[in-house]
Amino acid sequence: MIHVFHRWIVLTAVVSAAALASGCLSHESQNASGSRFVSGGDEHDRMWENSLGMPFVQLPGMSARLCIWETRTRDFKAFIDATGYDASAGMFSYEKNYWVDIGRSWRDPGFNQTWQHPVVGVSWEDAMAFCRWLTETERRAGRILPSQEYRLPTEKEWETAAMSDPENKALTGNYHPVRHFDEFDLTSPVGSFPPNQLGIYDMIGNVWEYCLDAARPGSTLKVIRGGAWQNYNGKFVGPDVRGRCKPDMRISLYGFRVALAPVDNAEELRARATSL
Repeated sequence: MIHVFHRWIVLTAVVSAAALASGCLSHESQNASGSRFVSGGDEHDRMWENSLGMPFVQLPGMSARLCIWETRTRDFKAFIDATGYDASAGMFSYEKNYWVDIGRSWRDPGFNQTWQHPVVGVSWEDAMAFCRWLTETERRAGRILPSQEYRLPTEKEWETAAMSDPENKALTGNYHPVRHFDEFDLTSPVGSFPPNQLGIYDMIGNVWEYCLDAARPGSTLKVIRGGAWQNYNGKFVGPDVRGRCKPDMRISLYGFRVALAPVDNAEELRARATSL
């Protein structure tokens, strides 16, 4: 049995989820490849949306863009439907105060989820497979360049996004109900809380997010960040929360967010993910 406890917060920001849903993304242009740039002036600064409707913003001082929310069930379903990939076995779900494997999967993690909720019960390896598929699909369609790829964010990229509003860390976000931070008992739809100053949602709480990096030099374990919906212990709340997991671990606390980046340092990043 696995006992996991956690909490979460979401950094406050200038744009509300309601504003986003009601038309913040309505001012858009389309490039030659069919991908959409949303709001803003300079192409480098504008929000960019891919074929799955996943919006990305540029990380300051970095070459990578980061999706503004966690990968949704609808995004992961598109991957499964297109490839037949099997991500169904060995998932731990929270049943009567214990973590057990009773045959649940990302499709039925033990609680209700809409297509706007973050996908849970998928492993680091599953997330990497999703990124490879999305890269290949959008390269073939001409939506991204051969010199670009989707991947998990590095820990440094994740921290850049999470720490973008260090002076305004309001304790609002999806953690355990005993924290009294939010109205959700389980996961919440992506974008349910205000974004940070970069326009990024849910960097804290909702689900633990995989990073590309190994947990430490020589380890096969992977970094997870941010805490999740079931954490309540104070040490699992905040943008500095850091954990580790096996790359094949599937549990309803874990999900992921996607980065889009140049591949000029891809070999270095892959080496970091596999050999550190």
